[in-house]
Amino acid sequence: VVDNDTIFFARNVEVKISPLQILLKKIFVRKILMEDVKIAMLQDSNGEWNFSKLVRPKPEDTTKSSFPFFVQVNDIQLHNIQFTRQSYANYKSQQSYPMLNMDDLRINNLHFAAQAFVDVDNSNYLLILKKLSFKPNLTRFSLRNISGEFAITKNFVSINNLYFLSDNSEVKLNARIDSLNLFGNVHLDDFKNYPVTINADAKTFNFDDLSSFIGSTELLKGNPSMELKARGKFGDFRIEKLAVDYRNTHFRIDGNVLNLNSPGNLFIQAKVYDTDFNYEDVNTLLPTLKLPEYALLHMTGINIEFEGQPANFKTKFLGNIEKGKVSFDASINVSANPMTYDIKFETNELNLAPVINMNTLLNSKGSLIGKGVSPADINADFKFNANGSSFNGYPLDRLIINFNAANRIIDLNIDGLSGNTGALVKGNLSFDKDTIPSYNLVGQLKKLNLAT
Repeated sequence: VVDNDTIFFARNVEVKISPLQILLKKIFVRKILMEDVKIAMLQDSNGEWNFSKLVRPKPEDTTKSSFPFFVQVNDIQLHNIQFTRQSYANYKSQQSYPMLNMDDLRINNLHFAAQAFVDVDNSNYLLILKKLSFKPNLTRFSLRNISGEFAITKNFVSINNLYFLSDNSEVKLNARIDSLNLFGNVHLDDFKNYPVTINADAKTFNFDDLSSFIGSTELLKGNPSMELKARGKFGDFRIEKLAVDYRNTHFRIDGNVLNLNSPGNLFIQAKVYDTDFNYEDVNTLLPTLKLPEYALLHMTGINIEFEGQPANFKTKFLGNIEKGKVSFDASINVSANPMTYDIKFETNELNLAPVINMNTLLNSKGSLIGKGVSPADINADFKFNANGSSFNGYPLDRLIINFNAANRIIDLNIDGLSGNTGALVKGNLSFDKDTIPSYNLVGQLKKLNLAT
């Protein structure tokens, strides 16, 4: 009790030890039991917290000392713990929040069961967590259980049989990284040859659980499921399987991740296969962004190859929209100044009705090769051929579009034929001035029947 504030209260505390184990340099605690505990961290009108009055800060002790005892706590049980942390403005508040509020945090019905093993001199730590559950003053999150084994040594760090269960999510995880010594000088560059193993399985994960603690994820909604299997060296590990399912969207990915220990040299070799994508699921995932709604846009049989760095890569894409197909092959270097690109694409019997609400039958080939994107630095060639297509029921016997951009000038050539009607446009756009572009375009239209 400090200044009439009860910081800690426990109805029952029980500790059982084996004192003779001291002779063997072992601190053996057979049982620690605490029941019906109340912990209150409160702030007064001067902004001072009650717990800060218990222990005054002392100068930091930088000397090293040995602790030759092995500590084993065989049974730790905490039952019905109530924790409160409230600022002066929130004193006695009973409010619940959609996101964690550290100025008004209340945790009720906390239950904890574990075993602990500590060898300080040899830097070996093991926690066997049998149960952790609690109910915080959050409107969207309640923890039903966490269990697992957590080990830290000079030689590895591991999480085994982690099981996370909330009202909305269920996740299992096994992960281990060898050769890592968290008690030494840790440098990311040294991780290159550290063996890594990750196996994760989320039968369901609700983004609201994450957003209850991290506000930047609030834009994500829904319940995806995920399975991940990866192993190898930290600087060269293989993703054997990454499967993500969200409503009617299904991703399957495998590949290799290289140089994770050196983010500037990160290199990815990945394949997306047997994947289906439903655009309506994007609106469900990101409802606050108010994205355009294309409820009928559904792609199947998606296969993607990716090789390179995040800003300098080669990629291939193949997918189906209804009975049509879309494919492209691209090399893009965003890190170059100006950026460079070599993109070739093709469509077969593609119907864009889910996007533009008009039926099309688009048979096309095209390419975009060059560098730069702004009028000042673009130097590129674009070629597009959609001969033998149709648009909203009208045949496109011929549609050829070419443009060349160089030295702030874009030369344009469009040649089209639908039935007996022909159209031709030639000209250029000039960006030799800083503000308003100038243009010179000539068009020709033949045999247009306005009656139709």
